[in-house]
Amino acid sequence: MSKQIETDSKKEGPGTNIPQIIEQFEGVGSDSSFSPSPRNVEFENAKSDVKFEQDKSNIGKASLRFAGAGAEFQFKKSSIHDLFPAQLWKHFSELNNIPRESRKTEKVSKFIQQFGISLKLQVKADSLGNVLITKPASKGRENRPSVCLQSHLDMVCEKEVGSSFNFDTDPIITKIVENGEFGPKLTGNGTSIGAGVAAAMAILEDRNLIHGPIECLFTVDEEIGMIGARALSPDFITSPYLVNLDSEEDWRITVGCAGGFNFENRIQVKVDKIFNPDVHSSLKIELGGSISGHSGCDVHQGQSNNMIQLARLLRGAQEGVVAKSQRGIEKKKEKEDDNEKFKFNIYDISGGTKRNVLPQRAEVKIIIDKKNEKKFREKLEELYDDIIDEYEAVEPNLFLKIENIQISEEDQNNIITHEDTTRLISIILTTSHGILRMSPVTPGLVESSINFFGIKYKKDEEQHTIIQGFFARSSSNSQLELILNTNKARASLLGIEMSDPDSFYSGWSPDINNPLFTAAKEAFIEANAGKQPEIYCVHAGLECGILKQIYPKIFAISLGPFIQNPHTIRESLHLRSLEPFYSTVTKLLERI
Repeated sequence: MSKQIETDSKKEGPGTNIPQIIEQFEGVGSDSSFSPSPRNVEFENAKSDVKFEQDKSNIGKASLRFAGAGAEFQFKKSSIHDLFPAQLWKHFSELNNIPRESRKTEKVSKFIQQFGISLKLQVKADSLGNVLITKPASKGRENRPSVCLQSHLDMVCEKEVGSSFNFDTDPIITKIVENGEFGPKLTGNGTSIGAGVAAAMAILEDRNLIHGPIECLFTVDEEIGMIGARALSPDFITSPYLVNLDSEEDWRITVGCAGGFNFENRIQVKVDKIFNPDVHSSLKIELGGSISGHSGCDVHQGQSNNMIQLARLLRGAQEGVVAKSQRGIEKKKEKEDDNEKFKFNIYDISGGTKRNVLPQRAEVKIIIDKKNEKKFREKLEELYDDIIDEYEAVEPNLFLKIENIQISEEDQNNIITHEDTTRLISIILTTSHGILRMSPVTPGLVESSINFFGIKYKKDEEQHTIIQGFFARSSSNSQLELILNTNKARASLLGIEMSDPDSFYSGWSPDINNPLFTAAKEAFIEANAGKQPEIYCVHAGLECGILKQIYPKIFAISLGPFIQNPHTIRESLHLRSLEPFYSTVTKLLERI
């Protein structure tokens, strides 16, 4: 991997021109209680036939970058209606025209309700916007047990820095690219969520399917703590069987998932109005370009948390650390005492985005004596070499960017004292992130992890606060409690305030001794030409765990098409996985 550093002279390497996301994470509440249970092709307007044609604009900036080694794929189908299942693709296209970010699902909820009404089916919705559409059984199947198909309506909204795309108003833009090993894939944020909802809609609309009674449950605000599912009343659904449509690996039947909760650390800092334009330089330092990923499914890949790595660079400059890549580990001790140490003050810091997204980038703004600026820049670049060497295998696009900027009059009031600047860097450096424990039962499965997903500086006249955001996951509720108590102890030792855990949900324990799993396995084998499914528990959150708490007698599985890089600007849906996924669901309905 080549070294990528940008300074005012625009020193660049491959990948430095890739725009990265910059969006503040959403805060979490502090009033909840922790009560773990025991144990290039665009879609045209969807109102007409949706054509696939070469991308001729930069509109893709608002959706996803392409992943994979292949070139753009000229798809042979001229219309979305040529694809199978046609009804699924029709609804997928319609959904892409409806804004549906978490907490902004009113339009899509009303759209789903109107869809059910147009089919003359029974429709009900609760005050949050969760929707249930009930379809009667096929003739002669009225006495079969009911199956609930469940998907969620909201999506994670990620876009590239500098994009003018507006998730509140603009339709999702998707493209088809050739991916070599897996064939063509569709990229465009929201693909996985759209596929599950569209599949349920297609099943509701298809009058030729053979099935017993069907309930289709569409929940809201799953991506920010499964809020919709947690608010369901015990009588909202009646089915004894639940099929969640939110999985992301088409070769698996998912039978279990991790639970989780999020929390914040609030670090109070003191400020000092010390800026002197004749003495100080103002610098913005950005470490970015991480491949990011889903904070559950991708946490095992070892990506760089650039908030921690940026703190590492700053501490190295403070302490005069000699970069191993520059001087050699054998010379470290003899050189360290003679190496220059730098003093500076932070006046702004930001990084990360949302709780279920691994952070891509981090940024800090500092003031430093002008006489030390040049050597300070050189020191950061030397220390950055160590990070490049360590992450070469997984982070091909990392970059360091250092530039002079003007400090505003307002920010001159936000300059953190040198003492608290050092303390803040120490707190960030000692922050937990990544895998905490692998499963002792299932080889290769992450049992427990924590995502340090965001940092921001909240400034007001009375108080200056650095806020860190965290999202913990585990398939063990006792481990979730341990993570909570460990972080409480750490906060107490460091003298920082930790919020109460928010949006807690239990994990989903596997149970395969039931008719639903048996029927699902048989349906999978038939839909996949005799191939056996992999039975799997995922280190991510699915609503099945919450729904099983509300409806303790329900049996559940989860299915889905093949999704890569979920919750990132590289999210993609592999087209060849849609037909067997949809076929598995419909054949499952025939068997119940």
